[in-house]
Amino acid sequence: MCLYSIFVGYEQREIKVGNQSALNITLRSSSANLEGVVVTALGIRREQRKLGYATSQVSGKDIIKTAPTNFGSALYGKAPGVTINTNPGGATSAVSIQIRGINSLNYERQPLLVVDGVVIRNGDANNEGYWGGNQRINGNGLFDINPENIESINILKGAAASALYGSDANFGVIVITTKNGRGYRRIRCRCKYFRQHRKCFHNTGFSNRIWPRYDRTTNMSLYGADDEGWIHDTVNGQAVVHPAFRAYGQFGPKVDGRQVYWWDGQMRPYVSQPNNWKEFYRTGYSAIENIALNNSTEKMNYRFSYTRNDYQGVQIGSKDQKNTFNFNSTYRLNPKLSLDLIVNYINDKVHNRPRQIYYVTNNYGGFFSPVDYMDVYFDKYQTTKGYKYVRYDQAQLDPEEALKYDIRAYDFLDFLWNQLANSYDETSNRFITSATVNYSISKGLNFRGRLGSDYTGYFLEEKDRSTQPIAFGATGFYGTNSNRYIYTYGDVLLSYNHKLIKDLNLTASVGYQARKEEYRYNSAGTRDGLTTENWFSLSASKTTPPSGNATRSKLVKEGVFGILIIIFL
Repeated sequence: MCLYSIFVGYEQREIKVGNQSALNITLRSSSANLEGVVVTALGIRREQRKLGYATSQVSGKDIIKTAPTNFGSALYGKAPGVTINTNPGGATSAVSIQIRGINSLNYERQPLLVVDGVVIRNGDANNEGYWGGNQRINGNGLFDINPENIESINILKGAAASALYGSDANFGVIVITTKNGRGYRRIRCRCKYFRQHRKCFHNTGFSNRIWPRYDRTTNMSLYGADDEGWIHDTVNGQAVVHPAFRAYGQFGPKVDGRQVYWWDGQMRPYVSQPNNWKEFYRTGYSAIENIALNNSTEKMNYRFSYTRNDYQGVQIGSKDQKNTFNFNSTYRLNPKLSLDLIVNYINDKVHNRPRQIYYVTNNYGGFFSPVDYMDVYFDKYQTTKGYKYVRYDQAQLDPEEALKYDIRAYDFLDFLWNQLANSYDETSNRFITSATVNYSISKGLNFRGRLGSDYTGYFLEEKDRSTQPIAFGATGFYGTNSNRYIYTYGDVLLSYNHKLIKDLNLTASVGYQARKEEYRYNSAGTRDGLTTENWFSLSASKTTPPSGNATRSKLVKEGVFGILIIIFL
């Protein structure tokens, strides 16, 4: 027979009774279980009521209630004074966290991320320029933190709360404590599966009775349209009519259902398409599978967790697959010495990261009308031979498949080509590790030393297909990026706690911390097209040598600190 001894503020113990008539039980204190105790800067645990600054706490249970794809989005509405802004794009897109109005016009504006006492890489949440640069919606380091592994989150606000981290904490600090195996005296296995589907609701409010077109005078003078706005043509000896597909005004002929010669060379009824925007988006989904093993003994405790995330957003062409492994353990080597080991490994593969669509929604070159057939765009963004669509004024590239008329939404066709024909594949492997030694020197005098690292290896392979036959000139592109981000962090802390007299306590700490950041960027790409259609190799570069660039930077920060706290009870 076994007896379980449980008391608030102490670790659970299992004692075999046997034939004993009396038991002497000693419980080991566990400040993690004390209500009102929070983890502050440098992993120092203090009672919240004794803090001289504001903090906000969020439990891990509150984070995973909605099965979020990242913990940043799950913080929305759970911490006072904290503003959460999620970039569009779903699980692969950055999340911006702003603490109590702190902001900046330049530089990084995100709070410092500290996981189990180790400062890790995050990065800003901004994308590149509105009309130039990479149009894909970027991510940041925050979404690599698995919500399933979070025990608690403490948000430090203001200069007093984050002073120990120096200028790095100008925008606040988010202190994350991950789950361990404490409290489970036998192996415990927990499995979880969650899946949700997402659909895009879009009500444009466009008129579906009038074709976008210029005023009558412009239609007649520019396109030779008749009084009603129709353009007359002869195709294969047959008289046909069609609207001015290139126009973007709202003064076209009434939608009356007649047969019209479309820009893809087919006769189609001239009717409204109220669901064309809905057909542009797809049904997305998010699937999360998690398995966790916990166990503890008098000498050790551990927790192992594996999480699989599969994500497909509502934007076409993109998907994300992520595997997260976590191992958190504590070893009590002797009554005075303990060792904490934590290892996180994140493998993430993103195909065709979602793109910003203002080239479609906020640009004349992306407009399509309420009577446009969405399936025509999906059919014509590439030819049956696998090349890019052929404009009406470039019919020499493929006379049979060239568009029959000039249209407005070329940028929309470009968007489909980039998302569905080309490949933009990113693979990242991230290791976040830490080792912490705690040693009780004497009563009230304790030493702690910690060493941690955050390593990310990032590889990008971009394959842009040949847009036309090689006989008309070399096109296409192949490029790679190989980047490494390395954070190395360490600190030591010597603390002393002593009761001077009745109702007067003294707590003093001195310490040293240092962090080294290394960034290495390497890129290479073909120039002026590929010598062989769709041969994705640097050797296929038409112009040699291929383009290339390599940069490296390093930053070292270190500091010493001291804390003196006198509490009168």
